[in-house]
Amino acid sequence: MTIGSQASQRALPIEVWRTAGVKKEGSYIVLLKPSVDKAAFLAWLKQLLTGNSVITHDYPADFSNSFAGLFDEESLALLRSSADVERISEDAVSDELSVLAVEEDTSWNLNRLSQRSKLTFKYGYEREALGKDVDIYIVDTGINVDHVEFDGRAKWGWVAPGLPQIDDVGHGTQVAGIAAGKRWGIAKKANLIAVKTHNEEMTATVADVKAGMSYIWTVSKGRISVVNMSFGFTPAEPEIDEGVAKFTARGIHVCAAAGNKGTDAKDTTPARAPTAITVGAMGPDDRRRISSNYGSVVDLFAPGSSVTTASIGSNTALADFSGTSAACPHVAGLAAAFVSYFGDTGAAKIKELIRQAATPDILADIPEGTPNLLAYNLCR
Repeated sequence: MTIGSQASQRALPIEVWRTAGVKKEGSYIVLLKPSVDKAAFLAWLKQLLTGNSVITHDYPADFSNSFAGLFDEESLALLRSSADVERISEDAVSDELSVLAVEEDTSWNLNRLSQRSKLTFKYGYEREALGKDVDIYIVDTGINVDHVEFDGRAKWGWVAPGLPQIDDVGHGTQVAGIAAGKRWGIAKKANLIAVKTHNEEMTATVADVKAGMSYIWTVSKGRISVVNMSFGFTPAEPEIDEGVAKFTARGIHVCAAAGNKGTDAKDTTPARAPTAITVGAMGPDDRRRISSNYGSVVDLFAPGSSVTTASIGSNTALADFSGTSAACPHVAGLAAAFVSYFGDTGAAKIKELIRQAATPDILADIPEGTPNLLAYNLCR
């Protein structure tokens, strides 16, 4: 790489990848070519930035040879003209998360995962399949780590710059409670780690989500890890999809919510990521929840209607939670449970085992081309 020389300039500036959705104004993610020394590139760039331009995120090079920042037009033009740059993307804002919180006491979701036929209110599970020594990262709004449901197994990991270390809306706590709550969860002995990417308005930027993923990439080495992503970007965002591919190639299990727009999930990130386990939502009547996304990228369905879980009202509070955000952590918990039972055989194999174990052709209102599979635990 010849930084700053004529040899490193493009004949024509690279086009910026524009999002069709909401974006963070002036914020961009810059992917360098694999052969480029990012540290040297950034040292050069920082000397030439103009106005209030600043680097906001520097991702680990072994995860992604990229960075993000706030750039004015002059600095952006400098980046666009560099032959060392592979892609420049606008920093998109995620779809808004949905939270339904009503004090109620139901448990149909756990029962449904342990039964092949129609719902009866008896829950069974393998005691050896509780996720012990598995880390489940909740990429979300944070976790009420002191809640009794988590029994001391939850902790804070990473918080996006400028956000408070608290779950201020409850979405992340509700997700965590389904994945690994001691009474209402699936993997009752798994560890929970909060990766806070979403703000009190329940949105996040690509740059912050990628930074949270970078944290997971760094700290998960040598650990059995599951990542729950109960959020979506529509239209799809390649920066996140590429991160999911990196995760699963290294053996990190990724579960993604299909989304709640009642449409094909093929245009939603991370739902469309081929190596993620993408989860749609169904109800106690064994029908697809009408708002649940569908399509060939969906791997299976799990309970996503009036699911009881932990809440932020107090350290003992419960709430009713619905949507694919609720369905997804059922499968994250199952991934931890399957690893406990079968061993960590890799992300692709665990995904295959979860799909093979699922109950086929029992759900109604499943559009053509969408797998008719209902998640099933290891109850025998």
